[in-house]
Amino acid sequence: PDIEVVGVEAVKDWAAQRLVKGEQNFAASGLPRQTSPDSWAGVVVYQIMPDRFNNGNLSNDLANMPQAQQDAMAGNNWTGVPDWRHGGDLQGIRDRLGYLEDLGVQTLWITPVLMNDGGYHGYCNTDPTTTDPSLGSPEELQDLVADAHRHGITVVLDVVINHMCDTATSYASPPDHEPCADRWNDMYWNGTANNATGVGMNFSSSFFPPFRTTAFF
Repeated sequence: PDIEVVGVEAVKDWAAQRLVKGEQNFAASGLPRQTSPDSWAGVVVYQIMPDRFNNGNLSNDLANMPQAQQDAMAGNNWTGVPDWRHGGDLQGIRDRLGYLEDLGVQTLWITPVLMNDGGYHGYCNTDPTTTDPSLGSPEELQDLVADAHRHGITVVLDVVINHMCDTATSYASPPDHEPCADRWNDMYWNGTANNATGVGMNFSSSFFPPFRTTAFF
């Protein structure tokens, strides 16, 4: 939903409904809920950045590859390789679960896999409701987690919640972040934050619609 059209309360209701639907879908899957360990002390955690690990599905390599990388590759210009996408994906991790189990891995910490601006690291989130197609579909993420559990491996997902990315969106004027944060902190504690206006933003049409409001910034 577009928050500029339906309002904040409607977006909150939409989010709550998605949570209920997610719980229903999980219950219908018949899969057991994986609990966190009582203590993380001594747990063997292995971090994976999917794009840099293993390419298990060559067909999705171009799905969210930045146009600049595609153009450079077409022109045989390889100077940007360190910052490019390399093709690793969720299927690539799934294909190596046996190897990870043999290593003694007990928990996989996977860097962001949600929809992003095409950066290999995934930390520039653009849509938190779906996955980056270059890494795989939501169903492939579910299958990876289920398979990992069968190998005795728990999965921790790295999720970006404190910013959104959109190159076509800009500030109406350059913000001074430190005074801004201090001001909002003061307003929160004295109970006036709900009546405050956010910083000026020039939102593009491509910005994630439920968050397209200065109320969040």
